[in-house]
Amino acid sequence: MKLTVLIENKAARDDLAAEHGLSVYVETGAHNVLVDFGDSGAFADNAEVLGVDISKVDMALLSHGHYDHGNGLPRFFKENATAPVYVNRFSFGKFFIATPKGPHYIGLPRLDEYRDRLILTEGSSQIADGMTIISDISGYEYYSSTNKVLKEKLGEEYIEDPFRHEQSLFIDGERSILLAGCAHRGIVNILQRCIEVVGKAPDIVLGGFHLSNPRSGASLSDEELDSLAARLLEYPGVFYTGHCTGDYAYERLKLSMGDRLFYAAGGTSFEF
Repeated sequence: MKLTVLIENKAARDDLAAEHGLSVYVETGAHNVLVDFGDSGAFADNAEVLGVDISKVDMALLSHGHYDHGNGLPRFFKENATAPVYVNRFSFGKFFIATPKGPHYIGLPRLDEYRDRLILTEGSSQIADGMTIISDISGYEYYSSTNKVLKEKLGEEYIEDPFRHEQSLFIDGERSILLAGCAHRGIVNILQRCIEVVGKAPDIVLGGFHLSNPRSGASLSDEELDSLAARLLEYPGVFYTGHCTGDYAYERLKLSMGDRLFYAAGGTSFEF
């Protein structure tokens, strides 16, 4: 199995674009899978540079309904004529970030003309042999306070986003992988739900951990990060992260986790 990060906040090479977003390409041997689409069409430009043919993706998944993962969807549909995209049915909600000037929209672009390409999901379900959507997260262990500025508008009220729209993808094989998007519901809670659904923890975890405030850039405290690192080390897997984890949080986790944690910049590939 091979993972290639098509775009992320940083680029591992000078000939690749970077943006506040995430897109990951997975070759399982049976499927070519794309998880998330970044904030623009730049993921497809990077794919071309990296030798990845987006037209050959046969299955795609959106991790949640935020622009930095879904704004690239129209570009994907132009580059790929057939692959279905699995989208949680709550992803089309009205999502905002609270700012000093008021709520700012951070949801998805209009996708009406592509509705026939979308498969709406709800809850955890198997979508192919060895491929399972992990959703319906109920726990609040190590739930990040950096989520507090993220809102969902229901009627005229802006509530703290419960992230009903978030889903992760578990891929089983010789080694198992969990692709977690931003892990807004907390990476520990997602791992626990994964164990409930598929019966085991993944060997590899890739995704942002949302440990940095998206408005101010402030990280969680050292105590919180050290405690999270110790908890993650209780799992058997190796972790690859970036994007919304934040640079300071990553470096602090790395101090404790060592070779169990790596940064996944745009253009990096991992084979398992």
